[in-house]
Amino acid sequence: MSELRGRSNKFLWRRVGGLSDQVLANYLGAEHPQTVVILLSRVDPAVAARVLALLPGALRAEAMRRMLVSKPVSEHVLHIVEEALQEDLFAAASAPSTNEVSARVAGIVNQLEREHIVEIIEGIARSEPVLAEQLKSMIFSFEDIVGLSERARMIIFDQVQIDRLILALRGSDASVREAVLPCLSARTRRMVESELASAADPPKKEVVTAQREIANLTLRLSSQGLIDLVAERRGEAA
Repeated sequence: MSELRGRSNKFLWRRVGGLSDQVLANYLGAEHPQTVVILLSRVDPAVAARVLALLPGALRAEAMRRMLVSKPVSEHVLHIVEEALQEDLFAAASAPSTNEVSARVAGIVNQLEREHIVEIIEGIARSEPVLAEQLKSMIFSFEDIVGLSERARMIIFDQVQIDRLILALRGSDASVREAVLPCLSARTRRMVESELASAADPPKKEVVTAQREIANLTLRLSSQGLIDLVAERRGEAA
């Protein structure tokens, strides 16, 4: 409400005072001495003293001189400073990082059909080849199971329900089946092979959903540190 009324934003200054002393000192070290005066005069004196002690000697002395002789700052000027502080100190902190954005995009793309994924990556690669490679490294489909080590596959399929595994394998080619079946226990493998030998023909949508569930499980296991997909793709996994 203070912003709407054009008066000093007390809530903002409480947030500023709550930042670490080093963050404030690093920020003020590159600012005009008058900005230093405005900020230090509106936070708690104890905070101001600690931050002041971290500033370069010349800037510290000039800020104190200005604080003694300067006239009160007008509301208009103060509002401008508050807007700058909001943008410089808090806007960047609340914005998602590049890695977070990339992970979010990858999470969306991973839900698409394989042909659509290829199309998107090829489209990005035309103008941003580095970003395309970064996104590609975060994409994982059910067919990529073939490229993982046996240890990684055992970790994955130990957590997959048999009915979902059977459904996923019905839509896969021989290379995928050959990579998956040896990672199962003898009993589970017999059950899976028996079911796959039947003439069942489930809807493609159900098959794709089961495959996507296993791909998403693999990504979750990777995020938990149980599988290192980067090392696996480089052939560095133990």
